[in-house]
Amino acid sequence: MRGYIDGLVAQYGRTGVLVDANLLILYVVGRTDARQIERFGRTHTFTGEDYALLARFLKRFAKMVVTPHVLTEVSNMIGEPEDLFRKRCFQVVADLVGRFIEVYVPSAEIVQADEFRVFGLSDAAIALIARRESYLVLTSDLPLWHFLSNTGVAALNFNHMRLI
Repeated sequence: MRGYIDGLVAQYGRTGVLVDANLLILYVVGRTDARQIERFGRTHTFTGEDYALLARFLKRFAKMVVTPHVLTEVSNMIGEPEDLFRKRCFQVVADLVGRFIEVYVPSAEIVQADEFRVFGLSDAAIALIARRESYLVLTSDLPLWHFLSNTGVAALNFNHMRLI
């Protein structure tokens, strides 16, 4: 598995990795305060070690790619800034946005794709963009990973990375 992952990094290291919302929220919460990962509602299934693994992996890419849909999901996952931690998470997002490559596909185009009827707007956008731009998709969503892998899109399931 490690050789497979290293091969994907060699192939896509310069073009970039497109990160789904579940992993981007882990990245944001971890950068804010890794001790909160297991306490925060949207990241409680992850650990500090998962965040460290994700951060190390993402450093191997020249570009980190997101969609406006993914950024919206992450913002919604953070929730209302009712406490200092959430406000700090929003600041981390604000700091990171300038480092991301944000790729947009109009929603009117996304809803015409077969992927939309299966996965919804955000994941369908990921599939369309990855196919067009030849990015590696990093996801923890098993159905999305399976679909992408079976349709010729380079995709890596983060849960598989956790096993090595």
